[in-house]
Amino acid sequence: MLSGAVALIGGITAIAGIWSSSLVTALNISGVIGVGTLTVGAITWFSSRTTPVAKIRNTASAVGITALVTGLVFAVGRPLEGDELDFGLLTIIGAVNLLAVAVLALLAWQTISASAEPEMKTCPECAEQVLAAAVVCKHCHYRFDGKLAN
Repeated sequence: MLSGAVALIGGITAIAGIWSSSLVTALNISGVIGVGTLTVGAITWFSSRTTPVAKIRNTASAVGITALVTGLVFAVGRPLEGDELDFGLLTIIGAVNLLAVAVLALLAWQTISASAEPEMKTCPECAEQVLAAAVVCKHCHYRFDGKLAN
């Protein structure tokens, strides 16, 4: 829950540039924030040797905190000026940053929803759903090795 809140705050901070005067400027601001978040996110993702849910939780937390800190530092620092307001490398990094956040959110949703529901199979005898690991159907007592249970 906390990692989701941190990721949400970081995501809001990362796209806060949308209120600026143009989409390119907004993407450039996201690009400045994205340099840190993409780096920290990639390091966290590839160095994590845990379950998929924990891996996503750790990466979302790291990205959210990095986006929050980078966004705050950027907000306190100097505004974009000159060539930084034009389409360029920062714009591309900003677009990649937003895409990476979207992909991370999609991976999180798929992984967490898949881990919440146990894998099931259909009994060939009574057509009821049972756990995939079941040896005997709890409804009709069919043995999945083809023999009927006593």
